[in-house]
Amino acid sequence: MRTKIIILGLIISALFALLAYIPFGFQSLSTPPLNDHILIYFFLISLGLLISYFAAYRLIKEEKSQRISKIIVLFALIFSVILILIPSIGSADVFNYIFRARIQTVYGENPYLVATEGFKSDLFYNFSPQEWNYLPMQYGPLWTSLSIGFSYLAQDSFFWNQFLYKLLALLTNFGIIYFIWKILGIINPDYRIRGILLYAWNPLILFEAVNNVHNDLLMIFFVVAAIYFFLKKKYLFCLLLLLFSVLVKYITVLLFPVFLLFLWKEIIVPGERIKIFIKAAAILLVAAVLLYLPFWKGTGIFQGLADQSKIASYMNLSLFPSFLFNFILSLKSILTLTLDQIMKIVSIGGMIAFAIIYFWQLRLIKQKGDDFVHRNFLILLGYILYAACFLQPWYFLWFLPLAVLIDKKYFPEFVFLFTLIGLLSYVFIVMSIILIVFFLALLFLSLTTKKNYFPPFLGFH
Repeated sequence: MRTKIIILGLIISALFALLAYIPFGFQSLSTPPLNDHILIYFFLISLGLLISYFAAYRLIKEEKSQRISKIIVLFALIFSVILILIPSIGSADVFNYIFRARIQTVYGENPYLVATEGFKSDLFYNFSPQEWNYLPMQYGPLWTSLSIGFSYLAQDSFFWNQFLYKLLALLTNFGIIYFIWKILGIINPDYRIRGILLYAWNPLILFEAVNNVHNDLLMIFFVVAAIYFFLKKKYLFCLLLLLFSVLVKYITVLLFPVFLLFLWKEIIVPGERIKIFIKAAAILLVAAVLLYLPFWKGTGIFQGLADQSKIASYMNLSLFPSFLFNFILSLKSILTLTLDQIMKIVSIGGMIAFAIIYFWQLRLIKQKGDDFVHRNFLILLGYILYAACFLQPWYFLWFLPLAVLIDKKYFPEFVFLFTLIGLLSYVFIVMSIILIVFFLALLFLSLTTKKNYFPPFLGFH
């Protein structure tokens, strides 16, 4: 078996190396400049990666030897080094991070108040996605502080500015591997090797995290670390880590009620509950104030976040919004709505649908208080499927690291499915069509096999 795993690792390494031949067009939001040859080339590489990934999982499905885990981690490092050496292919976000930090380090302005569009002579202007230049900083102050630190270190160096972000992505990725190993050691030791391979060799995670360098990885790293320390009963530290996640990218604020409800159930003594909650509130408040303080100019610093939350595209709708969009579009002649009005209704409808799912999940926690990891997973997946109106493949980084921790029926298939969807989105562009096709495929599969494949896919449990 070791020989077969090594061969598959070498095949995956070669396939990742072949990505170096894909040209990348700067000033592009996501996807390289496309023609038929590049589409076919990327599709074949993606197909090869997925087949090899699936074959490796099937091969080690019943394996419990610790030696295999070392081989898995070693090849994960090889994959990462290859992807670090290849310029970012699927997104120019790393240049956007660099450019935004330079607003303060080079021009002395507050990145939360001043957008990048006014600095056309900057070294990185022609590399940063033009679609985002009108927005001031929309991320949390922890990410902004890291970006500014990198900018001071790298100065005008094109190489070092990129390398520091890629190094952070590499370290973060292996930090997640470490915590997945530790968490599975607590909740399901027999699933450790499978869980590690599902994450460490996942081609979508490697592509989006290490090559495209999205800050979503750092956000979910803090969530995974927080889950580990929660399981170790280090409650104050786990809540601090969750705050750090929120202060990278705000979406994980949705997980705070989940953590607090489980914490309430874990601590039986009422006096101890109150003491921990007061300490936690004080620590989190001080940490948030310290991180916001260098940038604070009133609530105006959230303008970038507010503007970004309004962005929606019918080409990037998730599952529920795409169904709602097509339903309303079919009534367009009756309702006489413009496309912008339809998109606004879809955005509101998606948020309402997610709110129902969200509070339902919180209610189930109060009633059952069952699987902690699974509930966090369902919240993030629920947002993606029901509320996301500008869905990008790297958003799958929000829930895939949690999915590999869950040893439930259909979950490995779920990981493979969303890995496939994420990679195919670079080939077929329209995310909503891909999701609808797979939804219909699952429906057909459920009807023909008389098995219910929908709970992990739609967030029901």
